[in-house]
Amino acid sequence: MNHPSDPAIIRVLMIEDSAFDAVLIEETLEAADAARFDLQHVESMAEAEVLAAGNPAFDLVLLDLTLPDSQGVETVDRVRELLPGLPIVVMTGYDCERVALQAVQAGAQDFLVKDQLGSRLLVRTIRHAMERHRMLIDLARSRDEVQHLATHDPLTHLPNRLLFYDLLSQAISSADRRRRSLAVLFLDLDGFKGVNDTYGHEAGDEVLCLAARRLSLAVRDSDVVARLGGDEFTILVEGLSYDLDAARVAQQLQEALEEPFRVQGNPVRIGGSVGIATYPGDGTDAATLVRNADRAMYSVKKRADRKHLFFSREMNARADRQNRSERAWIRSLDSDDRVVRYQPVLDTVAGKTLSMEALPECAVAGEMLSPVDAAASGDRGWSRALGERVLDHALRDLFAWREAGHEELSVTVPLSGRVLRDREFVDRLSRMLEQRQVDPRLLALTFPESALLGDCRPTDDLLQSLGLLGVSLIVDGFGSGQSQLGRLCRIPATAIRFGPELAGGSEREDLTGAVVALGRSLGLEPMARGIDDAALADHVASHGCRRMQGDWFAPAMSCVDADRWLAGGLAAELRRRLRRSAAPPRRRGDEYASGLKTQDS
Repeated sequence: MNHPSDPAIIRVLMIEDSAFDAVLIEETLEAADAARFDLQHVESMAEAEVLAAGNPAFDLVLLDLTLPDSQGVETVDRVRELLPGLPIVVMTGYDCERVALQAVQAGAQDFLVKDQLGSRLLVRTIRHAMERHRMLIDLARSRDEVQHLATHDPLTHLPNRLLFYDLLSQAISSADRRRRSLAVLFLDLDGFKGVNDTYGHEAGDEVLCLAARRLSLAVRDSDVVARLGGDEFTILVEGLSYDLDAARVAQQLQEALEEPFRVQGNPVRIGGSVGIATYPGDGTDAATLVRNADRAMYSVKKRADRKHLFFSREMNARADRQNRSERAWIRSLDSDDRVVRYQPVLDTVAGKTLSMEALPECAVAGEMLSPVDAAASGDRGWSRALGERVLDHALRDLFAWREAGHEELSVTVPLSGRVLRDREFVDRLSRMLEQRQVDPRLLALTFPESALLGDCRPTDDLLQSLGLLGVSLIVDGFGSGQSQLGRLCRIPATAIRFGPELAGGSEREDLTGAVVALGRSLGLEPMARGIDDAALADHVASHGCRRMQGDWFAPAMSCVDADRWLAGGLAAELRRRLRRSAAPPRRRGDEYASGLKTQDS
């Protein structure tokens, strides 16, 4: 009875521990004239699990409810989990009909009393069970289709207004619990009316579908693109590290629309105007956020100089400053000006400079990025060329410093989250190290903790490759994101660095100590940046963190000043500050231990 390739044959799995009942059922099915059956028999759930591991094809399960390793309704649940999507007919005796009815309520399609088995009844029950199961599947599919039609745009198949508002409300609740921000972008196609007027509505529908596809590909899988109606789209962006990241998303959406659309063989250009509202600053409910993003979009329509605007004046002012800074950075890349300043990374106990961190500086605008902003700059759309130019400057200067006798010195360079998704970066870095004749062990790369969110495999693979290359890896902005501690154990990081937001003030004393202790427990050296005054330095040192940097020790300086810094050694005032930061914490009413009291040199 083995004909698995014949579609006219009904393939049945029988789970029955009674050899007598099994033979009776097999003989009954063999005697059936109305259908042909391929029957496979196992005696327990354990045997069924072994069989299911091979992914066999069955049409139905005949199930005894009194197996040696499973009893009653629980057996139905186990079979449904083991072989999902198959109809089940349970078999029982006269005294177990109540349990059989409960099994049907639990998901079985029908039941049979063994003593009443006959060829006609058995075949009819199997057929009816399969048909009933098929009807239930069709009904569920119809319900899904109705639900899809109710929540999705029939033309573009994007979420519609109803579903978007529902998803946005859920995202607001999540952001409120996690104290995160999100953004709603309202996009209106520019020039779309001309397509309808010139080429007709069918062409317009085709353009809407193409635009929807481009917009969906321009954002992350976790972002939501919806069509509200006409040529209006809304985009939900969660998990923002900076509110201004929403401007980067708006730019990506507009770039996606730049390539001309082909309409009846003719190229047609259609742009997009984008209004942006952020939670919680511009609204705390879905309707308010969408309304304010819509208002911001209409403001864009009235201006010829902007293609996207935030709802709030403050956010627009910040975006304008960022745009001016970005344009200045791009101009500086085309010039011969240096784009790097250096800030020493100090061992406050040993009283020496461990590394010089290269911080990007815009020679045109006279602005400098902080380490964390520099690391995030690549994710805000700034050129990869900037990061690699800074890296090249740092490697070149390190070679010169080592030639001058600073053999233990290393350099630190911020790395953007975008670079961590660039598979070719490791090869380019390896060539740069070889060209500049720098040992990889003398290079430390920092990357933002936020880079450890989302899809982990590409990022982890690249970090592993960097570790194999020999460079040191520092997780920057530790404690400000939501990286999983398990990932920190899997990647070859050597240190964590936290900023003043976790190091400041007596009210955060426990938090500072916890961060330092956590880093050490993970085998990662704790480091502090942004140390701008003596109290902060003392506070961090009191918790055993000896590696620090900040303006209180030394501000970022030009390469010429960095040469003087390294050539002249530590000034007397700096040595005094380092000894003070290396001292144990001052206890209430006590002085420092006499041998470690601060003394001026």
